[in-house]
Amino acid sequence: MTPKFIDKLEKRFRFLQIKNLPVYIVAGQAFFYIALITEIINPDFLILAGRNVMSGEVIGIIPLILYPFIPPMANPILVLFALYITFLVSKHLEESWGSFKFTFYVFLSYVVIVGTCFAIPNIPVYSEVFFSASLFIAFAYVTPNFVFHLLLLFPIKVKWLGLLTWLLLWYVIFFAEGMLSNYPGELVNKDAVMVLRLQAISAMLPFFVFFGNDLLLKLKQKRKRSEFSNMVKVVEGKGRHQCINCSRTELTDPELEFRYKEVEGDLICYCIEHVPNN
Repeated sequence: MTPKFIDKLEKRFRFLQIKNLPVYIVAGQAFFYIALITEIINPDFLILAGRNVMSGEVIGIIPLILYPFIPPMANPILVLFALYITFLVSKHLEESWGSFKFTFYVFLSYVVIVGTCFAIPNIPVYSEVFFSASLFIAFAYVTPNFVFHLLLLFPIKVKWLGLLTWLLLWYVIFFAEGMLSNYPGELVNKDAVMVLRLQAISAMLPFFVFFGNDLLLKLKQKRKRSEFSNMVKVVEGKGRHQCINCSRTELTDPELEFRYKEVEGDLICYCIEHVPNN
């Protein structure tokens, strides 16, 4: 369930949707991968940093979500597999939400990631990994029981992979400084650590915009079910007969006998030990 404001936006701006956007994303990633390995494009031109954009080098913004999240030197088979996963995840989201909502989610991720590059302009932002993570956690939430076969043998539901992705994102937030400790000293500073944390947050933000209300609703429903279950247990714990004096029931004392006596028009339960004589 997506927020009502997104439904309203869809009614008003449906014409802005990009149909078959997953195809364009994967085709763009494939293009830039080929361009990088053939050295048609210099990787330095694709670095997204606020200082570069403010000085007029906007090319880093344009292919932001089209830059492949697998390094160009990776095995081509691994690259094909990564592109397939990107297409699979994106296509499922588009089919579940419709073209407008998927376009809006991608656009929101784009805007948030671009925003991080201006937070600390002198530090580059490597957006492709976090953009892919943002798509994947949404996919895991929408289709939690979708099954991947690791190494073509071991089935695992995507909700567990989604949980792993969440853990990794939180790990980046809390241990960003340790992750950068192996890099040259001049690259590790407070600004670099903060940018890495902001990128992890930027991957989470679109998810919470789309599913925050749904998560709160589920938590409320879970709490109500828990309260109802506790009430049922309390009622069940009282048993059918409970002595008004000692509160014992047939559950707490199976051998105990009970009697009922009418008092001022009401039937009052007594155990055999506390039945009034009069």
